Amino acid sequence: MGKNIKQEERLTILLERLSSKPSSIDEIIQYLKDYKNIEIAKITFKRDKKEMLERGIDIVYKSGKYKIFGKTNVKKEMIIDDEYEHDLPILFSILNSEKDLPVIDWLKEELREKYNIDEDYWENETYFSKSLVEQNHDIILELCVKIIKFMKKGDAIQFEYRKVENNELKKYIVAPLQIRLHEDLYYLFGCVYNDHNLDYSLRNFRVDMIQGFKIVSTKSNLNPSENIKFNYKELAERVDLKNYFNYCIGVYNPIGNDSGIKPEVIQLKFSGWACTYVTQKKIHHTQKIPKGIQIENGENGQIIFCIVHIRVFDTDELKFLLGRFRNYVERME
Repeated sequence: MGKNIKQEERLTILLERLSSKPSSIDEIIQYLKDYKNIEIAKITFKRDKKEMLERGIDIVYKSGKYKIFGKTNVKKEMIIDDEYEHDLPILFSILNSEKDLPVIDWLKEELREKYNIDEDYWENETYFSKSLVEQNHDIILELCVKIIKFMKKGDAIQFEYRKVENNELKKYIVAPLQIRLHEDLYYLFGCVYNDHNLDYSLRNFRVDMIQGFKIVSTKSNLNPSENIKFNYKELAERVDLKNYFNYCIGVYNPIGNDSGIKPEVIQLKFSGWACTYVTQKKIHHTQKIPKGIQIENGENGQIIFCIVHIRVFDTDELKFLLGRFRNYVERME
């Protein structure tokens, strides 16, 4: 008596057979019985054929025989709830924006091997895309991973840095505390050593401006055989890293230059398309719109608007953000 196997195994055998040798349904049944010790009925083959067609396999019937054309790999049924399947093209687009991270390849392989989820299934589809202009992205990510390793060891790092405002090259010794991604740029936040004395104000450095993408450990003046060490947890707590960005627009916190600066509640009026934009996508996590969307009369008829309240530092980064909305935003005094 022939053995009973799962449909996935039968599909693999059928695909191999029909890709190399056109066969009638009787020949297929006999082949499975003689060479694979598998017994199936004609209705079972018809179900398998229907499944292959649904998976995009080009199986045709001509002159009494079935033949498979094109790719020879079976698109296996994905192990995923139906409600999540349509999220996958977006997921892979996001993953691919960080594809230079070694862990991404590992994650894709896990999805492929354990859940039959393969990004190649969407290689010819254009449902979703992500805008990301890459420049030295793989090198920058590799450097970020290296910096994080220094953080975990509590080792200070040394590098040469091109200042963004004047391109001046300067050497820094830094106790690294965080890598932050903002507007597709990676920033290093840490405390700088001046003459091997640690300054407890937090500084930021664009990772792409580190000269040659090179960092090294730094030796102690007291003991040249040992690296300069710092206690990561204690330093992060001292600079209040967890709350450092609470009232920032972007990556700049002005408190480091003037401890008297406080965040302000700022009211902004957005109109037209800008109004619908900010109601669906917050410009800051403190954003509130107390009265919701309102209507007023304009030169060309009625127009929608909303008054947005945010509590932030009043910096140039706020002005830069608002500049994107052009004349569709105004600051309320």
